[in-house]
Amino acid sequence: MTSALTSSGCRIIHISSPEEAPFIVVFETPSRERMGVVAYAFLATRTPTKNRPADERSFQIKYGSKEDYADVNSHELWQDPSGMFTTLLIGIDPKSGFCISADPIVHSPTKFFIRLEFKDEHAEAVLDRGWHTWQRIKRSSPIDAPRVETLIGVTKEKLLDLVRFERAARGLDPGNRLILAESQRLALPTSRARVQTQDSAVMQTASRHPLVKQFGLEPDEILYQPTKILTLARFEFPFAAMFDSVSPVGVLRRRTAWGSRSR
Repeated sequence: MTSALTSSGCRIIHISSPEEAPFIVVFETPSRERMGVVAYAFLATRTPTKNRPADERSFQIKYGSKEDYADVNSHELWQDPSGMFTTLLIGIDPKSGFCISADPIVHSPTKFFIRLEFKDEHAEAVLDRGWHTWQRIKRSSPIDAPRVETLIGVTKEKLLDLVRFERAARGLDPGNRLILAESQRLALPTSRARVQTQDSAVMQTASRHPLVKQFGLEPDEILYQPTKILTLARFEFPFAAMFDSVSPVGVLRRRTAWGSRSR
């Protein structure tokens, strides 16, 4: 999970011990958005099993041994009431580089040592498209609960998109979860930040910006290095740091406006 996030341009801020469950990751996206994940993660495998379909794959939702749950085998999957952390229930195939995500609310509470199955065709579609969704019939569920669930499969390059999806899909019924996954597959933000192109018309406009002369900057620094502008603003306007309500960006905007009016 961490390698998938870092390869998408994320910066890992905190990770919990892999020996403890659930696994917690706090990270910053390429757009400087901070996110947190609470992952109930399991190993997805393709293990031929007697009396089971030959094209079946699965991951087992389990921690510890069966003896640990001999008396009570009902486990709530944690959800952050504030929405700051996103809960994932996933099976990961590290060898092939993809994972399958189930709805943690549909599976909460869950028993341990249960299997969640999917087919070879699903895995092949995930690897081919990078993002694939389908519905699975649940073999056992309460009488008032949905009899199907919506699964999402993604390659490691799309893990950040999956986190964003699960955050948006929290609490949806299986049908609406499927609609969102299918309709948003191409509309979701890309995992990696887009590379800015230096269009000539844009660069000409930037060259006339007051900050170019005021700070002695190049046009591309105005467009693509905003942190440098903020650093200069803090240096030229040290009084801004004295007031919590005054930001360097706000000072820059007012200074630019004053300069425009004076001219």
